[in-house]
Amino acid sequence: MVSDEIPLDEAPEHFFDQQKWSEFVDCFDNRQAALQQINRPEPGIIGFYRRQIANSAGPMTAKAQREEHTAELGKALVADFKERLSNEEIVATGSSSLAVARVTIPSERWPELWPNFAADKAGGKELTFAKVRVSKPASRRTSSVRFLEECIAWLQQRQLAGESCRKVLEGEASNRFGSALKIA
Repeated sequence: MVSDEIPLDEAPEHFFDQQKWSEFVDCFDNRQAALQQINRPEPGIIGFYRRQIANSAGPMTAKAQREEHTAELGKALVADFKERLSNEEIVATGSSSLAVARVTIPSERWPELWPNFAADKAGGKELTFAKVRVSKPASRRTSSVRFLEECIAWLQQRQLAGESCRKVLEGEASNRFGSALKIA
């Protein structure tokens, strides 16, 4: 596990809007109960009936309105989290039955996956990842940025030294930077 990766069950404190997350947790007895509530999408029929009661005049109206607000808040928190994963503002890794080692969960998979925060899993109809860890991608890109800067500096030095033949530079660059350098 990369040191800046955190388990999915800790993600709300790091990647959710903290004001909304705090408001959501306050609707439950404890944090674990809040996590359990957002672990799976709510069946549409439950929301439909709750909205019917919330929009009616009766003894259960106020309770249904509070529950509707809570459900909408939970959906918004998860939707924002998944959008950030889809946009690669957050990167997730996990273990899949399709791979031997931990893999990066592709950003294009997140629209069909649902995070199970309490169990550190993410799953959909076709694919499930266990032991999900999340992190900000900046730390992952830092080494790539340094590598790119090193390549550019080396090429500039070679140019100042008078070398401009592409084939010579490609060979020397391959020797110097190894397999990390991909020449197009």
